[in-house]
Amino acid sequence: MPISWRWSRRGSGSDHRWKELGWAGDPVLETTLEENLAMIAESIMFLKSKGIRVLFDAEHYFDGYKANPGYALETAVAAEKAGAECVVLCDTQRRVAP
Repeated sequence: MPISWRWSRRGSGSDHRWKELGWAGDPVLETTLEENLAMIAESIMFLKSKGIRVLFDAEHYFDGYKANPGYALETAVAAEKAGAECVVLCDTQRRVAP
């Protein structure tokens, strides 16, 4: 299954690795919160333009939600508006589920 991402200030590409994005704007990734939203949307639109079904797997979603609820929701909305057919909110650390 191809994975796609858009690097900060670069074009879209694909690989068989997952690139996890930080929630608060990460200097290591050289991106801002706004740029991250654009990266999410453009990655999804890139795959959709190739006729590929897109599921947005929001790894560590609830960790991000705890740190910045409004922004966490913005990432899910950006994915949905860009055309993801499903947004998966992951409780990766099992901190939310009983």
